[in-house]
Amino acid sequence: RILNRIEIANNYKKYGSIDLALAAYNAGPGNVAKYNGVPPFATTKNFINNIKKERDSFKADKNMQSMISDTL
Repeated sequence: RILNRIEIANNYKKYGSIDLALAAYNAGPGNVAKYNGVPPFATTKNFINNIKKERDSFKADKNMQSMISDTL
């Protein structure tokens, strides 16, 4: 999966939360503002959960740790 890491990093700086950063990336910052948090869209909630699961699996793999961004 290829994500725009710069956009997500900027979102993280703006929102201070990985969930909100990913929600803004997936559903758009307008929807994050509209719902004052993660929008209630199943696709966005699934996207956030899937990315965080991938992150956690990489963290568990010692060989992959150097590839994980500090923002994810």
